[in-house]
Amino acid sequence: MKKITFFAMFFTAFLFFGIQNVSFGQLLLDENFSYPAGSLITANGWTAHSGGGTQPITVSSGGLTYTGYVDSGIGNAALVDNNGEDDNKTFAPQSSGSVYVSFMVNVTTVSAGYFFHIGPSPIGTTFRGRVFMDATSHFGVGVGGTATYASTTFSTGTTYLLVLKYENVTGATNDKVSLFIF
Repeated sequence: MKKITFFAMFFTAFLFFGIQNVSFGQLLLDENFSYPAGSLITANGWTAHSGGGTQPITVSSGGLTYTGYVDSGIGNAALVDNNGEDDNKTFAPQSSGSVYVSFMVNVTTVSAGYFFHIGPSPIGTTFRGRVFMDATSHFGVGVGGTATYASTTFSTGTTYLLVLKYENVTGATNDKVSLFIF
C-alpha cells in the first residue's frame, strides 16, 4: 500500500472462478482495522516492505460507511499519507481466475501516486493491480507502474467504494486489471 493522503479503507479480497456463467467466491482476506486508534497497522498483522518507519500507517478512530456495502461502518480506518511506508498483509497466493478486492476510500487531500496494490508472494517490487490517483482528482489503475485514469473526477470528503479486479492470464506479463468506482 503506497501512502497517499486519504482516510482509508476496509479491505476485502475474493477469488472468483467462472463455471458455466456461475461464479463461486472464496474470501481470501477481510480487514476492518479493528485495532486501537493511534496504533500502527504493522503492530497488528501487517508488514512493512518498503520505507519501514517512514510515515507509518496508523489506525484512525471511526470507520468509513458506504450504503449497501457489507463492511460499511465496521471497525476503524487506516490513515494513509503521501511518500511513506508501504505495508502488506498476505493471503493465499492465487495463480488462476480473478481476484476481486473491494475497499472504501475517502480522500481528504489530493496527492498524485499509487495508494494500493496487490503483489506476488513473497512481496517484492513487482506490484500488480495498483490503484492510483492523480493531481486532478481521478482514480486510476495499472498492472505495473503505468496507470489508466477514469474520466470522472472524485470529490474530497466523499466516501467511494472501489473494486479492483485482477485477472490471472496464462503466459508472462499479460494479466489484466480493472477498476470499478462507486
